[in-house]
Amino acid sequence: MKNILTTIFIALALSAHAQCPEEHHQSCHADSTCKAITPLPNRGGVAQCASNCDGVRPWLTAASLEFRADWQGTWQGGEQVDEASGFRGSFLNLKLAGNFGKQWNWAYRQRFSKDMFRRDGYLNATDFLYLQYHPTERWTITGGKQFVAVGGFEYDYAPIDVYKYSVFCNMVNCYGFGLSAAYDLTPHDNLLVQAAQSIFLGGALNRYSYNLKWTGQHGIYQSLYSIGMHEYDRGKYINVIALGNRFDLGRVQFVADFTNRYASVGRAKFLSDFTAVAQVHAQPIRALNIFAHYSYDRNDGNYADTLVEDGTDRHTLGVGAEYFPLRGSKDIRLHAGYYHSSDKEHFVSVGLTFRPNLLNLKDTFRKK
Repeated sequence: MKNILTTIFIALALSAHAQCPEEHHQSCHADSTCKAITPLPNRGGVAQCASNCDGVRPWLTAASLEFRADWQGTWQGGEQVDEASGFRGSFLNLKLAGNFGKQWNWAYRQRFSKDMFRRDGYLNATDFLYLQYHPTERWTITGGKQFVAVGGFEYDYAPIDVYKYSVFCNMVNCYGFGLSAAYDLTPHDNLLVQAAQSIFLGGALNRYSYNLKWTGQHGIYQSLYSIGMHEYDRGKYINVIALGNRFDLGRVQFVADFTNRYASVGRAKFLSDFTAVAQVHAQPIRALNIFAHYSYDRNDGNYADTLVEDGTDRHTLGVGAEYFPLRGSKDIRLHAGYYHSSDKEHFVSVGLTFRPNLLNLKDTFRKK
């Protein structure tokens, strides 16, 4: 607890002092001048301030905390699972981001958990900590711990925003050390190549993923597509094709993901090991989001897949709602969700999420 409080205190101090000159506060931190590293919500994206602030680019442009607490209930075959039920603090994250001059930026997200205080545990609880270099307006080179580039929107959502994953996304190792290069083909299309730690990392560090990912945004349609080779054993790979599709129709959004995993082992065939996900979100009023979720995980014969094990055949259907009580803001969220799986599991989550922006605390520390 002492280490957690020390880290948060340092973040508060940095957020209070690492700012643009006072006359540029509003222009630098207004939403209209901030731009995401990628325009889509993802496990790795952190808002970056795109404004030069009249030539001054602060090295710290974003600082926030994220906290989610739930009451979760799990029933298997009609009996409640005690170790998976009850009140819990699900997430406590610190997010920081900033710039070094005009061509360099960095981002950091740390989860506070008991595991982070074990030997070698701190970076295991670090979702991402990377440095980006922009040699030109179209090229971006990223090094450090980052989001392993696999397509699909469910895979792409930040964990704090998901109440129940498919089997694949629940088990996957989605963050790893690596190097990537991205190029803007057009203002609406980005192509990324990456070499990083494998999503089948397990306890071995010497396993790698090699990925090619396309991010597109064309009117109502958004895409997150990838192909990749993921090492599951020394010199042995599973090929993964992930196709993520999203349609934004005003206050209704549709998501359709399909992820196929293939290796030349056992009875494995193309399309015998896959995950399919469908989601619908609707906002009848600005403060309310109603959602439905369906996922299907299947593996018939691919014993190399240790994430969705051979013999898996699981359907999951869920419904729920999110309410945002602050007008024009999503910094506070109340949620309730219910999920039922074909293996007779029932899951309920009811909880609260809030995201205080530490940069807004600057006035507390400013001299009167």
